Amino acid sequence: MPNFLPTGYEAPKSVSFYTKIEDGDKIKLRILPSGLEDRNCITGFEYFEEMDDWKKKPKRSTTTLKHIEEKHFWAFKVYNHNLWLVQLYTVKQKGLMKSLSDLIDNEDYGDPLGYDITISRTGKGMDTEYGLVPSPPKPLVAQYEDKKINWNNWIDSEDPLSEDDLSAFHTF
Repeated sequence: MPNFLPTGYEAPKSVSFYTKIEDGDKIKLRILPSGLEDRNCITGFEYFEEMDDWKKKPKRSTTTLKHIEEKHFWAFKVYNHNLWLVQLYTVKQKGLMKSLSDLIDNEDYGDPLGYDITISRTGKGMDTEYGLVPSPPKPLVAQYEDKKINWNNWIDSEDPLSEDDLSAFHTF
């Protein structure tokens, strides 16, 4: 009797506007210009608030929210080579922040818009480890459809792809 599904079938993974790194993943990224005049990385604080429908909504600010569960973040636009698309990546892991800072301060690498980084993840929960490996600096040759990010909306947990008021980032 034939199988209902083809041998080896796996359901396709959903693709998101947000970069998510799962256990065992290695994702090659290129940091892209943010569209802001003064920076390519948004920094701030975030925690998740439970809503009436049991879903969680992020609460973000560029200054501390003074909440016991808040985490410091870096957020930036990336080109995901694995998926061939532009995404928003939020880093909250101190080790990844330090690795990226070290590369930015290194005269052979510098500005991360000039090279790819590969981020890996192994483990789950408290046993999770992340790694960051830079590729040699070179121009980005990938063809991609760029996305303009409305950083004000993203900070407010609204649609970051909205075209409203993209000209400036307001600090809160």
